[in-house]
Amino acid sequence: MGWFWKHKVQGVQSKFISEINHIEDLESKVREKMRYIGFEELNPELQAEFCQLIQKHQSIIEQRLLEKVKEIVGEGFQTSTWQQYISLFLNELMVENGQYFRKKQWKIVELLLETKLQPDWLIGATETIIDTIQEQLLSESDWRMVAPKLRYFQKLMMLCQMVWVEMYTTHLVSLFSNGISELVFYNAQIDQVKGLLESLDQQVQLSSGIQQMIQEINSAVEEVASTSNSAADFSHQSVSEAKKGQKVIEDALQEMAKLEDQYEKVIVAIHDFAKKISQMESMIQFIRDIADQTNLLALNANIEAARAGEHGLGFSVVAQEVRKLSEHSKESVGSISTIIQELVSDADSIKSWILETGKIVNHGVQESTQAIQQLVQIIDTFNQISESMQGIAAANQEQAAATAQITEQNQKIDELIRVGKEKGIATGEAIYHLSTMSERLRKSIDQIGIQVNEKGLLNLAKTDHLLWKWRIYNMLLGYVQVDTDSIQSEKQCRLGKWYYSQQASRFKNLTTYQRMEVPHRLVHQTAKEAAIAYSKGDLALAEQKLKELEGYSNEIIQLLDEIAQSIEEE
Repeated sequence: MGWFWKHKVQGVQSKFISEINHIEDLESKVREKMRYIGFEELNPELQAEFCQLIQKHQSIIEQRLLEKVKEIVGEGFQTSTWQQYISLFLNELMVENGQYFRKKQWKIVELLLETKLQPDWLIGATETIIDTIQEQLLSESDWRMVAPKLRYFQKLMMLCQMVWVEMYTTHLVSLFSNGISELVFYNAQIDQVKGLLESLDQQVQLSSGIQQMIQEINSAVEEVASTSNSAADFSHQSVSEAKKGQKVIEDALQEMAKLEDQYEKVIVAIHDFAKKISQMESMIQFIRDIADQTNLLALNANIEAARAGEHGLGFSVVAQEVRKLSEHSKESVGSISTIIQELVSDADSIKSWILETGKIVNHGVQESTQAIQQLVQIIDTFNQISESMQGIAAANQEQAAATAQITEQNQKIDELIRVGKEKGIATGEAIYHLSTMSERLRKSIDQIGIQVNEKGLLNLAKTDHLLWKWRIYNMLLGYVQVDTDSIQSEKQCRLGKWYYSQQASRFKNLTTYQRMEVPHRLVHQTAKEAAIAYSKGDLALAEQKLKELEGYSNEIIQLLDEIAQSIEEE
């Protein structure tokens, strides 16, 4: 049996035992119930006899209790296991010392929780025990002899029932209250909604920026496509014009080739012209010689006429006229000779000019031939450029189609982000309303008046202060309005009342306890400053105060955890 208790009950390390042992007024409540049923103190002698009777008739009592349990459990009932539980229950019930009796009741209720039986089973069990003891006593003694004992035993069991119900109820309410507090505590730590909404806002802005950039890209792509098409058209037109230019140059080369042939003919003609002019010079010399001879003959005739006297006057006149004609012929021949020399000179110049022009024409033909070759290369290049431009234009059209699809997808993403933001806001509101509902439920449980131990009180205090950060957090999200007048001072809250109470005086030497006062005051002060800043529209300051509040709140929670650990180690 000892092994069973050690491993099945003591090994549980029930939080219920820890909670009950730290309720200061439980002792007074037990005494109050004892007075209520007219049971001032435990009678050591009757208590010892009660234990002896249970031990004496334990097998009968165990059997009857086992049958009751079997009715409740039904399928899956294991006799050996439940026999151990029932034996343990009876052993815990058999105590003589008053203070030890009360401690035993904690273990009995813990055993009830371990077996998952309802409190009415304990009530039925006490009735079974009293009935069994009464049967045995009446079978052995006169009624009048055992009546005082039975009344004592009945009051004892009634006291046990009242204590068990009180403890069980306290435990369940405490568990429920702690569960709600934990729910509120962890719900209040869901502070990612604000970051989520801020992130979604940034995504909306980024999406809008991307949308704008895509539109700019679309415009640029359309412009490039238009430019590429224009360039392709221009290249095609340039190729056409270049081919026309090539045809013109080729025609010009053919004409220049003909001109070159004509130049050669002109040169030959000028050469012949020069030769003929040279021949004319010899003829002119012949005429000049004739003129000289005629002039000489006229002179001689004039001399002879002078000798003839009067008879020679007519002949003299003729001779003078002939002489004049000869001189005039000589002068004309001189003029003709001068003109011929000028013609020869001009012919030489023309010949030189034509030769030079021929060279120029020949050089132009060569240059034009090279130009045609280069123009052919340019045409080929323009053809390649035109093909490339057409490819670029086609690629730009594909890119424009792709960017149009990207624009459409980005619009869908933008819409999804906006829907996500709406759902994020709705989720944040739902989380906040869940926390407020949990907090209202927690407060309604507090109003029941069930007292909790110091550790439970510290847990509630943790939740209280975390809720202040939670309220300010939701205030910034626009879910709640915080009245600055509703923010209590550090001495008015649950933690403050405990901190400055006589109850907490035993922790005043702890460094952890001493360190709590400043951050606790700053939690209340910073929460109020954040609410005031928000009411004035100074969101930046309110955000800053929220961050400060979070730091002070985390410090308080850490210190409360350390004090709670100190309580557990006591």
